[in-house]
Amino acid sequence: MTTAMRNQDTAGSLKERLKSALSQARQVCGLGSESSADCKMAWETVAELGIATSAQEQEQPFFAAYCDENPGAVECKVYDT
Repeated sequence: MTTAMRNQDTAGSLKERLKSALSQARQVCGLGSESSADCKMAWETVAELGIATSAQEQEQPFFAAYCDENPGAVECKVYDT
């Protein structure tokens, strides 16, 4: 599996987690008060996942291309433990 493929898998899983968190936030906030701690926490999770997804999408093309060109680079190695 190439680095680009691994990065796409990670980006896909972040997007799925974001969709799930968004759905959950809507559900939690729809059941109770929008000012409840659970509602605020749910939207905070959505915000954090959105930021992570956006950051990864911006970083991915350069890093994936770099690792494809330099598969032996230390930062591109993946270790199975």
